[in-house]
Amino acid sequence: MTTTLERLTTGDLIAAIPAILEHFPENRMCLIFTKRGHIDMVIPATIDQDRAGFAAHIARVAHDCQMEAARIVVVAHPDRTSAGLEFADLAREHLENHGIAVLSRAHTWRIQRGAMWTDLDTHSGGTIPDPATSAAAVAVVAAGHRILEARADVAARYIPTTTPDFITRRTAEIHSNRPGFAATVLRELAARIAVNGYPGPALAARVSILVTLDPAARDAMLGLGLIDLDAAASIYIDIANQLRGLARAHLLAAAATLYYVTGHGVASFEAISHAQTAARAAKVENLSMINFVTTAHARAFRPDLIRRFLAAGQIAAAKFGIAVPDYTG
Repeated sequence: MTTTLERLTTGDLIAAIPAILEHFPENRMCLIFTKRGHIDMVIPATIDQDRAGFAAHIARVAHDCQMEAARIVVVAHPDRTSAGLEFADLAREHLENHGIAVLSRAHTWRIQRGAMWTDLDTHSGGTIPDPATSAAAVAVVAAGHRILEARADVAARYIPTTTPDFITRRTAEIHSNRPGFAATVLRELAARIAVNGYPGPALAARVSILVTLDPAARDAMLGLGLIDLDAAASIYIDIANQLRGLARAHLLAAAATLYYVTGHGVASFEAISHAQTAARAAKVENLSMINFVTTAHARAFRPDLIRRFLAAGQIAAAKFGIAVPDYTG
């Protein structure tokens, strides 16, 4: 969904960023790209990276995606402000070299009500309105999302919880030997996604076996995401937090893929980072989905390039007797 830029002041734009990203960025340069007068793509880039390399790369991506203009907001603490302003200079240079107009560049140390922002080109400024009451914030909350306060809160979403007990795991193992085990588990997952319900330890134990042993079922789980992409990603994280090792890695990779498709870049990056950690703990390398999503982030692939996995997942789910909606995003 795009957001109009008509009559949107710099202060309003800054206040809307947490709602668009679903977290409050810190020490980031936020690039807000527009097409036909609407926000089309928002990318938060960490200041502490190869700034020249990123600026050159994102300019090419924006050009390929036919972005028409950009606004730049640097959110940087005092000790990172100088590096952030250098980043903004590099970004403007590369974007303009690719024919993308930079309409404004602003800096603030923190996005909160009453904080000051400064225009980097005119040196004018103002105060930021309450981010919680911005039109964008109202929209995402109404849609059932939550705006996280900071990156630490995003990371907290992936803290492992208690694993299923021995009896629960043993029961799942017994059930896994019965005909139709995979289809039964996938149907239960589909039902849970449809109501955005919490997956308990019994389901987590069964899913653990399924994703570890059955690649076709893993494909089908991406297809189940078409029931409700955000709910599926959240449920996969809830299950992953009850698991360890390879099973956790597979679940988080699936969640990262769904988040990437829906444009939740920060959540996707966090999920795939934890998937990588789980895979390393299991001493497993070259998991295809982890590698692909990691590459997508590194090269800023367009989400529509990832959506083919959802189509394949829809076909895989159908083979288990589960019909899911077509992708309409």
